[in-house]
Amino acid sequence: MFTRDGCRCRIRIRARFGLNKPSVLGVTKNVSSKGLALDAPMYFDTDQQLALLLDWHSGAISEVGRVRWFAGQRFTNSGRPEFGLQLIEPNQGYLKMLEEVVYLSYVRERNGGVRYVNPVRLTCCNTRQLIDQYDRNIHQGGMFVPTRHPLHEGAQVGLHLIMLDTMELLELGGRVVSTVDAETAQRLDVQPGMQVRIESFPAQDSERLREHVERLRQGDFDVTSQDETELAP
Repeated sequence: MFTRDGCRCRIRIRARFGLNKPSVLGVTKNVSSKGLALDAPMYFDTDQQLALLLDWHSGAISEVGRVRWFAGQRFTNSGRPEFGLQLIEPNQGYLKMLEEVVYLSYVRERNGGVRYVNPVRLTCCNTRQLIDQYDRNIHQGGMFVPTRHPLHEGAQVGLHLIMLDTMELLELGGRVVSTVDAETAQRLDVQPGMQVRIESFPAQDSERLREHVERLRQGDFDVTSQDETELAP
């Protein structure tokens, strides 16, 4: 089940974890850009470092994290002990998994409906990347999409902006206005890709993104300090 809930997605993934090696079998309750909440068949002290292995369909994902909280079975809705694990440094495998989870939860929320077929994914893994993407591209009404196989000029293209800090996906539509193919890019020592002019971005989504970016600039949205938001049971 994929369900977005605040800045995390509720999903059950088979997992193994332990102090020295991932040997204890469990399952995730939710995932986010900073960590996970998991069922816990045994007790862990706060701040203990654990090795983690997630059984994702495209391959196992190894991580290392620290226990942020532990809740006994009397204090959880499920009636099972649970704990929150903050990842020390999420790796690319974990971030790619989150990207897919956000997409799947987005599709589920819309009963399978997306506006664009085979859209280009633009994933912002952290605050800095999102602000940079907004200032350099979205706010200016266009963006450069790196790709070795650009579409032809005039082609319509769908863009999925995936924000891992809030576990959200925004759909934009655009049109290719110029391209740089792989051969030209190599000759000019630049990145191949296509320049896309944004032509469709729902006003409600656009305003929500603008407000979110402004909160990030002001330091009012710090995901690293939101224990209950990020790793809530």
